[in-house]
Amino acid sequence: MSLDGGLTWTRAAVDDPPSPWEWQLWHTTLDLPAGPPEITARAWDDTGAAQPEFPASLWNPAGYDNNSWARVRVDVG
Repeated sequence: MSLDGGLTWTRAAVDDPPSPWEWQLWHTTLDLPAGPPEITARAWDDTGAAQPEFPASLWNPAGYDNNSWARVRVDVG
C-alpha cells in the first residue's frame, strides 16, 4: 500500500485463504492524511514478478485482464 503514488510502500499482511479457489485476502493499517488521499496497492508473486504500474504498459487492446496497480481515492473527514 502506498499513499504517495508508489514512492514508499507499507507491506500488508496476507491472510490464509479458506480454499485455493478463493480470493487472496490481505489487510493493513494506514495513517491517512486529511483530505482526499489516493491509496495505491500492488502485489507480486513467489518469483518476484510485480504488477505493472500503469494499464498502458500492457498489451491489451480491449482492456481485459488489467492487472496494473489498483488506485482509489477516499475522503477522510
